[in-house]
Amino acid sequence: MTSGYTENPELLLKLLRETSEVEGDIVEVGVWEGHKYLLFLDEAEKMQKDCYAIDSFKGLPKPGQYDNAKIYSEGRFNVGGAQWLHDKVKSRSRACICEGFIPELLEHISIEKISFIHIDVDIYEPTKCTFEWAWPILSPGGIIVCHDYKEGNQQNCSRAVREWVEQMHFEKVGLQNTWIWFKKGF
Repeated sequence: MTSGYTENPELLLKLLRETSEVEGDIVEVGVWEGHKYLLFLDEAEKMQKDCYAIDSFKGLPKPGQYDNAKIYSEGRFNVGGAQWLHDKVKSRSRACICEGFIPELLEHISIEKISFIHIDVDIYEPTKCTFEWAWPILSPGGIIVCHDYKEGNQQNCSRAVREWVEQMHFEKVGLQNTWIWFKKGF
């Protein structure tokens, strides 16, 4: 297992491993310092799957009307670009790094199927767009996990998740701390 900070890696790895036999790649949207991505990449290599890191690597975009701009200011979580991650995974053939802002970046990523996706982009619009992009290509049995969800919160990613759940007439599969996850039915 890769060392480094990540909140509750056991839960994320348990959910990821539940998708080991599900067709599709592994995706993390919102990579920041890459600790969770490196854990996912370790597992992806064992499963013979590609593992995508999707992030601007330049911090958050300008917050929108449903975001708390005091907490999620433009540029927060800037790690100075993705070169550091390219250097860290250069010898790992399953690593795929996609750099840019959502939603524009998602329009240029060609992933046929996803088995597991972790979304940690904090604010409303990128969360909403990522759910809308990922759900149609999430394989049956695949899992979508979103971080920073807070029950009853009317802002940020929580609002986007709640609206998506209402639109899809979907019930959450799991909720632990600030993670909410859904499993696509067969």
